[in-house]
Parts: sequence; C-alpha cells; structure tokens
Amino acid sequence: MVKNMTIRTKLFSGFGAVMLLAGIVSITAYISISTLRGDIREMGIKRLVQVSILGDLTKNIITATTHLQAASVAENKENVDKAIEGMLDTRKAITDDLISSKLLCSLKKVSPCYRL
Repeated sequence: MVKNMTIRTKLFSGFGAVMLLAGIVSITAYISISTLRGDIREMGIKRLVQVSILGDLTKNIITATTHLQAASVAENKENVDKAIEGMLDTRKAITDDLISSKLLCSLKKVSPCYRL
C-alpha cells in the first residue's frame, strides 16, 4: 500500500501526522499551564493567609515559652510577676491567632483548610 503512494501523498501524510502530534502536545501543555495557574492562585490567595497566621502563632508560643522560662529562673517575686504578666499578654495574642485561624477555616472560599 505504501509502495503505491506518490511522494506527494507520503509527504502530506507525514506532515499531517506531525501536525496532529504537535496539536496534542499543545493541548496538553495548555491544560497543564491552566491547572498550574489555578494552583498558584490558590496558594497566593488562600494559603498565604493561613501561613501568616500560623507564623504569628508560632512566634507567640515561643515568646510565651521564653516568659515562662524567665519566671522559672527569676530570683525575686517582682521578676516572676513581670514574666507571668508578659506570658499572659502573649496568651491573649495566641488566642487571637487561634480565633483568626478558626474564622478563616470557616469561610467557604478557603476550604478545605488545614486544621490546627
């Protein structure tokens, strides 16, 4: 069958096959880029806020731990009271971060949310 084909037909067949494969690769690349664009948008809009809140929460927990350590090694009652007061102030910030995180997780546009 291939022997009966003219050079022109063979060239057009080969060119057509290459164009078909190029079209398939182009469609696959377009779909992949569209999916990647959506994933990047989700990370920037939704997940970045969560990461920021978790970073603040981590910082506040470390600060509370530092105050607790200072209270445990304090030499007088005044230093103990000062360290405990700092720890209680940090506790309020931790509570605020947890409330912000729960509020963020309750929004429809952010779900599914990484739970604490």
